[in-house]
Amino acid sequence: MQNKAKHHHGISLRKMIKSKVLQKIGKGLTKSRLTFTERLCSCRHIQMASKVDILSGSDKVQAKLMEENIILVNDNDRNIGSATKKECHLLENINKGMLHRAFSVFLFNTDEQLLLQQRSDAKITYPGHFTNTCCSHPLCTEKEIEELGQIGIKRAAQRRLNQELGIPVSQTPLEKFHYLTRILYRADNVPSDGLKSKETGDVDYTMV
Repeated sequence: MQNKAKHHHGISLRKMIKSKVLQKIGKGLTKSRLTFTERLCSCRHIQMASKVDILSGSDKVQAKLMEENIILVNDNDRNIGSATKKECHLLENINKGMLHRAFSVFLFNTDEQLLLQQRSDAKITYPGHFTNTCCSHPLCTEKEIEELGQIGIKRAAQRRLNQELGIPVSQTPLEKFHYLTRILYRADNVPSDGLKSKETGDVDYTMV
């Protein structure tokens, strides 16, 4: 997130990452709206409870985090309510059109080196996997639902960088986050739980 950027053969690594992001995962987007499926997600008509407790035997801290309320959105990324992380990651709900808001941060230092993170083996989704610097969700709180200038997303990213990696908030000022695009992200959980009941279906804000 530094302003200074070294160049390799005249092209900065940050610009290369941005280009790849827009080319490979930005498909299906327009400047003004997301061109997702035309189904709208109405939280009133979605079954919120699974017949099987998919968190049984999970790490207690991680299971507790799955109770946090995050932001439900429709196909156009409009806030339509909230649900717990657990509810948002149930395949039965995703198949009925449930989408939630999320973010991914790619953190660079002044040498244009990208910080990667290996997820804890205790994580309920994608345990042990290498990922970008930080990926998580804005909570359904007054500060993190604010949309102007993606300020709520940036506050959530600031919070999670501090919680996950111990990076002080003073080192991640909001104005240093650069929003690139939004993508519709959906993937089966790995490893599979045998019930195909954990998955993600989110509108992901990508930032550097």
